[in-house]
Amino acid sequence: MFLKNLPLVFLMIVFLLAYKACSTLRSISYAQPITEKSVDKIAEKRVVLADKAYDYLGKKYRHAGQSPKSGFDCSGYTYFLMKQIDISLPRNSAAQSKIGQKIPLKEAQAGDLVFFQKGKKKRIFHVAMVYSNEDDDLRIIHSTSSRGVVIDDLYTNKYWSAKIAHASDVLVQNTP
Repeated sequence: MFLKNLPLVFLMIVFLLAYKACSTLRSISYAQPITEKSVDKIAEKRVVLADKAYDYLGKKYRHAGQSPKSGFDCSGYTYFLMKQIDISLPRNSAAQSKIGQKIPLKEAQAGDLVFFQKGKKKRIFHVAMVYSNEDDDLRIIHSTSSRGVVIDDLYTNKYWSAKIAHASDVLVQNTP
C-alpha cells in the first residue's frame, strides 16, 4: 500500500513546496479566493481522488454505469469519483466538459479532467481523470469500453492523444 502511494505523496510534497515558493498563485482569479487553507484542501483532495481512482482499476465497463458494483462508463466513473469528495458533476462527458476552469494540459494535476473529441463537429465523447503528470508522462485513469478502468500514458497513446480537446480543473472552484 505504501509503495502504491509513494508517487502521490511525492507529488503532494512537490505541489506544496511549489506553492510556498511561488507567490503568484495568489494573484490568479478564480470564483473563490485562494488561501493557503484552500490550497491544502485541494492538494489533499487530489491525493484522495488518485488513491480512490486506483482502487477501481480493472473494474469492468458498463454503458451508463456509475458504481463499482455494476461497472462504469467514462463519465460515470468521473461522476462517482468526484461525488466521493463532495463535488457534484453532471452525468455525461459533454456536460462535464463545461464545468471548471480550462487549464493547459502541461499544468494538469491529479484530479483534473481531460476531455476528448471526435468527428467533424468535434463533439466531446470521452472523459478521463489525470492520475499523475510528471515531466513528459501524463497518466490518465478512465473507463474504456474495451478494457474497463485502466491507466494510460496520454502522450504515448496514439488513439487518445489524437483526440484531446482540453483539460479542466474542477477542484479549485468547488473547494471552499
